[in-house]
Amino acid sequence: MKRLRNKFRFVHASAIATWRVLAWVAALRSAAPRADSCQMRIGNKHRILHFTLLLAILGCVGWLALGQPDEPVYEGQPLTYWLEHYFPVASRPPGGSGLMLPDPQAVRAIRLIGTNAIPTLLRLTRAQDSRPKTEPLSTTRNQELVPVRLGWGQTQWARIGFSVLGAAASNAVPALIEIFNAKLSRSSQEAAASALGSIGPPAQRAAPALAHNLADTNSFAHLECVRALGRIQAEPQLVVPALVNCLNDSHPGVRQLAIEGLGQFGADAEPAVPALLEICDRNTVESPHAATALGLIGPAAKPAVPSLLRGLPDANRDLEFRLQCILALGRIHAEPELVVPALMKSMSETLADTDVRIRAFSTTALGQYGPKAQPAVPLLLGLLHDPNQYVRSEATNALRLIDSVSAVRAGIK
Repeated sequence: MKRLRNKFRFVHASAIATWRVLAWVAALRSAAPRADSCQMRIGNKHRILHFTLLLAILGCVGWLALGQPDEPVYEGQPLTYWLEHYFPVASRPPGGSGLMLPDPQAVRAIRLIGTNAIPTLLRLTRAQDSRPKTEPLSTTRNQELVPVRLGWGQTQWARIGFSVLGAAASNAVPALIEIFNAKLSRSSQEAAASALGSIGPPAQRAAPALAHNLADTNSFAHLECVRALGRIQAEPQLVVPALVNCLNDSHPGVRQLAIEGLGQFGADAEPAVPALLEICDRNTVESPHAATALGLIGPAAKPAVPSLLRGLPDANRDLEFRLQCILALGRIHAEPELVVPALMKSMSETLADTDVRIRAFSTTALGQYGPKAQPAVPLLLGLLHDPNQYVRSEATNALRLIDSVSAVRAGIK
């Protein structure tokens, strides 16, 4: 509003100045001696020309003052200033890669501007920026990844703004869907998908458009669509099959985000269990992510138990995969007659291991079985004296869940 008032003041002052010039011309005319008819005609032409020029100048002033899009202001600076300075120049790493930290003042400014920023952000989302030549950067805002590219085009500013507002920008969902479907440009469609993902579950009405886009082989927005669908977590009957199809995408980023997105759907992603199991068995960099997703699906992923158990003793497998198998078994907490002895064996074999995570994670998984993990109580009592504090803490919590009586006897309150 402050900027709008300034615009009207500027136009008002320009109009007054123009009126004064016209009055001055009229005064000169009245003071001049009467001329012959020829001179009068020439003088009239000059006056008409001057008047036309003045109107043109006034029109240009009005266009400059009112024709530019208005945007909210915080501490005397427009929204685009804060978007542009979201990442201070000093925090931008050389070569365009690495972690960048946002300016707290810019974050505060965008949040306080709030939903008043939506019209400007939508305008920026519609911009048809040329795609930057540099690779995407990743930075953190709280616990959320914000895609940023060097080049700082208008669509990138829109991404930043919506990522800060999050669910508060839910009123923008219909307009963002319209922009997404319009396919104005690659950067615009990607920015719209990114914004919908930042809004999260309140953008559930966008799920069909995003999911249908994944079937378009000519679309460039698959990565942002998959990311957004995982965050929105809606329409599982439509989205889960679409994400499963993305598990075979040629882009590794799309595959990984599809795996993570399926995990976010929990039990609703049960139809994806066979495909995720296949990825676990491939022994690739994506296998740990698939194991994590199976764990997040929970008891509905019970068919995955045999495959996850095979990953525990396999020394040829990546340690991260083995750790995620352990955590997944605990979250699924099925077939205790098979899993509990396997976890106990895994713990026993790593008692002297300097990497304590296997026995710590195994302890956590046993606790999730509750009383069904009763055979593990003696081993857990021994872990109360483990040299690692994290292991001792997990053993304490597991004993409370498995056998409260034994826990009290061991001095656990």
